[in-house]
This record gives sequence, structure tokens and C-alpha cells, in this order.
Amino acid sequence: MLSWFALPLEAAARRLGPPEPRPPHAPGPFGFSDVAYVEEILTAAGFADLAIERVETVLPGAATAAEEARFACDRGPAARLIATREPDAATLDAIIAEIAEGFRPYETEAGVRMPAMVFHVTARRP
Repeated sequence: MLSWFALPLEAAARRLGPPEPRPPHAPGPFGFSDVAYVEEILTAAGFADLAIERVETVLPGAATAAEEARFACDRGPAARLIATREPDAATLDAIIAEIAEGFRPYETEAGVRMPAMVFHVTARRP
């Protein structure tokens, strides 16, 4: 299973080439995916009693896979790659179609619902 971020990025990279490597902890959806880094930041800021819990959840999305694919091309890592490489309309349409196909298994009557994992972080400022 690919994540909501990985699926569109991989589709875009197949047609546009891989993105430039990003520095660890760069701003974006995975900037705080390193638990040790989050603990370091919060401890340095004076927080105590840190608890970081991995939570499995579902991301609610657009009504259809096609709408969600277009949204993914406007936000997140795929959008960044598309903006950088500036594909022509036909290439962009092909990327959107591939992303929509990848999202299709997650389409429900309530809209696109993608499984996801997030960290729930709590801390106390003494």
C-alpha cells in the first residue's frame, strides 16, 4: 500500500524523473516523521513528559478518485515536482489519470478514504 503522498509522487516521477533529494526534517508532510527529532525539539523547548503514539487512521478525501488525484497534483510532494518540472498538458493529464487509478481502490460511497499513520504527540510545559 502506498501512502497518499507516495502514490502521487511515484506517478509524477515516472513521467518527470525523480525529485531532488530533500534535506532531512525539511518542511512538509514528513518533516516530523522522525520521533527522535520531535523529542529533541520539544525537550530543547522545555517540554517534559513527552508521549508519542503511533495512530492508524483514515484520511478523508474528495468525493471521487479523479477529484482526489487533481487535488494531489496541487498539494504535497507531487505538486512540488510538477511545479518544478512544468509538464505539458498531455503529460499532466497522464499523471492525474495514473494517480486517479491508484486512488480508485480507496473510493467509497463517502468519498476517497486512504489508510494512514500519524503520530499523536503530547507533552507538558513545566
